[in-house]
Amino acid sequence: MGLFRLILFILEMKIIHFGEIYRLISFDYFIKYHRLNLKDLSILDVGFNKGLFRWYFTDLHGCLKYSGVEIDRNFLDIYPNTFYHNFERNKLNKYYDFIFCSHVLEHINDDHQFLKNMACSLNDQNGKLLLRVAMPTDEKIPISRMLVRGFTPNDRKPSTVVNAVIKIGGLVFVRVWASCYL
Repeated sequence: MGLFRLILFILEMKIIHFGEIYRLISFDYFIKYHRLNLKDLSILDVGFNKGLFRWYFTDLHGCLKYSGVEIDRNFLDIYPNTFYHNFERNKLNKYYDFIFCSHVLEHINDDHQFLKNMACSLNDQNGKLLLRVAMPTDEKIPISRMLVRGFTPNDRKPSTVVNAVIKIGGLVFVRVWASCYL
């Protein structure tokens, strides 16, 4: 039933960007595969942008404790429970069970500080961070610059690059799930 509602949402919202469609469907698969129950979790959607995943969390999964954070003021005041915060500069004094950050890290200049500040908002009791990044293909993308900062993996798969960023940032990587499209 969930996939049918997801496809209906894609059609109703006239989402035609392949990357957005892929992100929604693959994220839905990820949530089902890992049997994550999102309904009762407090969720922070970092970089919620147009609210694509807001619908996924609130309407499809019935999550009542959803918050979205964004630095682009053009997307604020459109949805309830959204606010401005810059993780590159400040910690957030709120705690969440599940932090979702999709295709944000590649736009961040200080990825180490961003990750540290974001991780401080995880609930101490089994808090989870789901970080999705694009394939780094251009050295102008900030996450690709970290390759020059002292870590040069043998490949540029997202999981390898994110693992490097997290290690340099002093965080612990518990599990990696990688998938990509060309």
